[in-house]
Amino acid sequence: MVRGRYMRMRKWALLVVVLAVACSQPASNVATQARLASPSPTPSDRPVATVDFTCRLPVSIAPQPGSSSYQGGFISFPSGKLRIDPAGAGGRYYDMAFSKWLPVERDSVAPDGRHYAFGAQTADNKPLLHVVSVPSGSDRVYSLPSDMYDAIGGIYVIDFQPNTVYMGLFVEGGIIGIWALNLTTAQTVKLSGPENAWVMDGSVVWGSGFNQADSNPLSFPPGFRANEVERFDISEGSTTTWLYRPGNLVGVMGVDRAHHPIVGVLIDKDTAELLLLLDAKTQQTIYRGSSNSWIGNIDTIGGGIISDSHGLWMGSGPYGLYLYSADAGVQRVSDLQSVRPANGCF
Repeated sequence: MVRGRYMRMRKWALLVVVLAVACSQPASNVATQARLASPSPTPSDRPVATVDFTCRLPVSIAPQPGSSSYQGGFISFPSGKLRIDPAGAGGRYYDMAFSKWLPVERDSVAPDGRHYAFGAQTADNKPLLHVVSVPSGSDRVYSLPSDMYDAIGGIYVIDFQPNTVYMGLFVEGGIIGIWALNLTTAQTVKLSGPENAWVMDGSVVWGSGFNQADSNPLSFPPGFRANEVERFDISEGSTTTWLYRPGNLVGVMGVDRAHHPIVGVLIDKDTAELLLLLDAKTQQTIYRGSSNSWIGNIDTIGGGIISDSHGLWMGSGPYGLYLYSADAGVQRVSDLQSVRPANGCF
C-alpha cells in the first residue's frame, strides 16, 4: 500500500535559501478545510504602494489560525483587495490553462499546465513520484532509485519539463543531487551539477557551491556552506561560476523573464542582499538591508518568486507582498501576511 508524503517546506529567512527546513505532510492533496478568515495586515517600515496598472494576482495563503490547509485567492490591483476563492482550498498554484488551483508549487507543474508532480514513499521507504493529470485527476506513480530516499526530507521537484521531471533530494542541510525522470521510459538518471541545485531555466541549472579558498566562510550548521553561484548547462555538461562571495552565504532564489538568476546573499547574520546577475561578471543590487526584515523572509520554495510583465512578485511572510521592477524599484504592494504569488498577474 502506498503511503504518500508531500513536502511542506518553508523558508522563514533568506539564509534558509541554503539551509532549507523541511517537514512532511499527509498524503491527502487537500487537508480538511476549516473556515478561513482573510490574513491580517501587518505593520512594516515600508508603506504600501499603489501600483499604476490593473490586474488580478493569484495568491496562495499559508494556513491561518483554525485551518490546516493552504488557501487560494486573488488580490485585485490597484485596489489591493483580497478575494478568497471558494474553489481554492489547498491551493498552492493557480493553473491558468485549466482555471484550477493545484496543491503543489509552480516548479512542480508542467509548462502546459496539464500535469503536476509530487514525491512520496511506500510503507517500506521506497521513494516514488506521483504525476497527476489536471483534466482527469488520474495519477501515475513512478518508482525512483533507492538513493532518493531520505528519512528527514524527501523528493524536491526542481522543474517539470516536457516529458522529464527534474528532482533533488531534500536532506537536513539542503538539497543534494539532480535526478532526471523520463516520463515515457520511466527511467531515472542522476546528473552532475551544482552541490545545491535550486532552480532550473530550460537546460540550465542554477545552484550554489563552495570555494575552498574562502578562509572565513559563513555557515549555519547543519546547512551547507555556499559562497558561489554555479551555472550548469545540462545540454553541454559544463559548469560556470557566476558569483563568488567569500565570507558570505549565497543561494539562487529564481530567475526573471530575461533568464537572469535572482540571488540571495547573507553578508552576516544581520545583513542581507538581493542581487540580479546580468552575466558572469555583472551584478545588480535589488535591495540591501537588515536580514530581520522583508528581505530575510522571502518565500522561494518551488518557484515562489513569480516574474511577469509587471516585474518580480515576492511573498515575504509576515511582511506582506512585494513587487520589484527596474522602473519603480522595490514596492510593498500588500500588507497581508503569509501570502505568496501563485502565478502572474492577469
